[in-house]
Amino acid sequence: MDENLDLSKNADIKEALREFEEKSKTEQAQKAPEVLQVSKIPKMTVLVMKWFKIEQRPAEYVLLGFAILVILFSLFLIFKGTGKVENGGDIQVLPAEAFVR
Repeated sequence: MDENLDLSKNADIKEALREFEEKSKTEQAQKAPEVLQVSKIPKMTVLVMKWFKIEQRPAEYVLLGFAILVILFSLFLIFKGTGKVENGGDIQVLPAEAFVR
């Protein structure tokens, strides 16, 4: 392409450029969303509200109850041991040199 070519004096190019600028301005104005209302309700709460068809406060209580049940179940699994070691006689202590190369 010729660097010395001056397109600013061509009326057709000026008109096309002006039309393009106007069109792009209107498209940008249309694409720019208005102020989006961002929900401050957590997504888990919204999911419970949708599944159980309840309001926000009861949905939060459902999630709280679920969290408490999970914690209690975890504690039960951790502390339910009888204190006995199965096959205690079969346990062998290996020297530390076995792991160091």
